[in-house]
Amino acid sequence: MKKEKPEKFSKEYFSYRKRNLLLNMLINFAVAMGIFILGLALNKWQARNIFTVIAILFVLPIARSFTVLITILPYKPVSKEDIGKAEEAIKGKGMLLYESVFTSSERAMHLSLIALQKGHITAYDAPGSEAGEKKHETNMKEAKKYIDTHLKNQGLGEKIVIYDDIDKFVSSLPERPYDEDTAAELDALKKSMEYFVV
Repeated sequence: MKKEKPEKFSKEYFSYRKRNLLLNMLINFAVAMGIFILGLALNKWQARNIFTVIAILFVLPIARSFTVLITILPYKPVSKEDIGKAEEAIKGKGMLLYESVFTSSERAMHLSLIALQKGHITAYDAPGSEAGEKKHETNMKEAKKYIDTHLKNQGLGEKIVIYDDIDKFVSSLPERPYDEDTAAELDALKKSMEYFVV
């Protein structure tokens, strides 16, 4: 029975993505080395052959995986205690998205949790999820600006509010019922956000 790939924004996705990228790099490296050595053996240990070119082309997927891995590696997952508080607070009111790293052309931005509710988007960026307090503040400001721009481009009036305190994040979630229409609307918003998450 094949294990299903976790979806983006699920609890398991962040750790799955890190493992998958590392495995992808190792497999591509092993295949490239195998092709290179085979080419040497078939061509009297001369490196100038088509097998060398093919082996060099395997550097491209290795470099891509390495770049994404380096982008997400510094970020630590949110604590189970904080996840429990957030899940309890949003139960029946909206949708909770876990561990997301957004990328723009300038930088990568991490948010530990995102709560989607009708007309209300709130995020939690756990302190210590990146190195340094100044970097943490910059991450929050840049993430807010970037996501607000994305929402505006999608024609949505919502703006995101980001907290670095789990209690403030939880208490900011409004008491709004979660129905089928809201679920479809929030699912569409989640899908639109998937395109700029690593």
